[in-house]
Amino acid sequence: MSGINDETSAITNATTTEGNRISGTKRSNDGGAGEQESRPKQRTIAQLDRSTCSAGPSTTHPSTTIFALNTYCWDMILSYLSLSEQLYLATSNHQLKMLFEALQHRYKIIGESDIGSIGEMELQKLLYIVGEHVISYESPLDPHSGHDQHLWILRDYCPNLRHLKMSFRRPRWNPLLKLKSLTSLHASLHFTDEGLYKDFIISLSDLPHLKKLKLEATSYTGDGLRALDKLEYLEIGNQRGFDASILASCCMTMKKLCHLNMGENTANLEAEDFRVIVRRGKNLESLAFSLILLEGNVPYDTVHQLPKLKHLQLWYRDNKFISKSFIEKLIQKPGTPLESLILMGNTLKLEEVDAICEISSLRELFVSCKTDAARSFLRLKHLEILDVKMLYVSNDELLALLEECALLNVLSVRFAREITFEFVLKALSLYSHRKIKIYLHESSVDWSLNLPVPKGKRNIQFINGYLKSPILMNKDTNELD
Repeated sequence: MSGINDETSAITNATTTEGNRISGTKRSNDGGAGEQESRPKQRTIAQLDRSTCSAGPSTTHPSTTIFALNTYCWDMILSYLSLSEQLYLATSNHQLKMLFEALQHRYKIIGESDIGSIGEMELQKLLYIVGEHVISYESPLDPHSGHDQHLWILRDYCPNLRHLKMSFRRPRWNPLLKLKSLTSLHASLHFTDEGLYKDFIISLSDLPHLKKLKLEATSYTGDGLRALDKLEYLEIGNQRGFDASILASCCMTMKKLCHLNMGENTANLEAEDFRVIVRRGKNLESLAFSLILLEGNVPYDTVHQLPKLKHLQLWYRDNKFISKSFIEKLIQKPGTPLESLILMGNTLKLEEVDAICEISSLRELFVSCKTDAARSFLRLKHLEILDVKMLYVSNDELLALLEECALLNVLSVRFAREITFEFVLKALSLYSHRKIKIYLHESSVDWSLNLPVPKGKRNIQFINGYLKSPILMNKDTNELD
């Protein structure tokens, strides 16, 4: 590691010297010593060129200077540098063309961690270098971050941007509307003037390819949403204040809407609104809504009538329990089989879990239940992903799940306090040939011990934590980005 760090340091110094030699020859000649100093540095460059590239594919170099390094060499060097150091190196000499290409490949997708690790000037350099190659840009949603001031940089340098995540609080967002390739927008709105929320939403109709909108806005009621009639995905965040009745009119205007997430705290969804959503949302493949603020007369059990529905997510709390008719109708659902059922809420009774496991088509399930319901999951022969909150489940019960559910490739157990290192050892012994991730949250496993993974058997992974979000539902919706 230290050798690589020495080499990259030498490269930075060498390129700076080489740049000075090219652009400042007069100063070197006047001083008399400049030319003498450049020669040993050039030899260092040549030696570094040969030693660094000897580890990569065989390549014949027409030159023995730093500028002859190929993309393979630059990728190796960049892996040992921070983003800030990478940008410094890239801009140290205009002849580093191959380094530009390496950065363009590396930063097509720019995430929050990338943006958080550099300053504003460095961010501008990064976007200038990567330019038209940037397809995704995600900045923090902190309302005080002020990242919407960088919209003009994205407008000028990133014409092919397809996905954007950003917080907006300034009343000027015109550069956003110049990003004509944008297909996906995750926006968090924090305007001081309530009228700006509607103006912002309606202005998004100027983006001709926008298909996916994830919206978070505490003071926004939903006014103007129906104008975005080309949307295929609409998600409302968990903020309070949104008038869910507007979603009924959205389903009437958004003919291509395939994915609708109403959020956990949406209110004012009346019985007729829900009937309209079911009647007009014939293309819905995924649906998420909450029972928490829902009136008792809302016929939410009619979701089984959606012919293309594959993924269903439901929030419930306290006295808002899932009705028996809801589960029975899902079992008999016509059309496309239900693949995902995500039930976020209180612990279900054994008979409720038994009924849910009659939905034989399920590939993904999240549920909270008691330990006696563990045997019910054994009937789900198509199950690939199981995320379960089940207190006091034992080592043997989890091993039985792995044995009976042969297609299971993700198992997440929350509050797995009875699960010990013995389960890990047995699972490694019996199922190391399977490709599976096992999440154990708040277990009794001592994670400081080294897992005895057999040589060549690295398919099985154990993770200290739990699954953060549904997989199949997100996989289908991510295709719109």
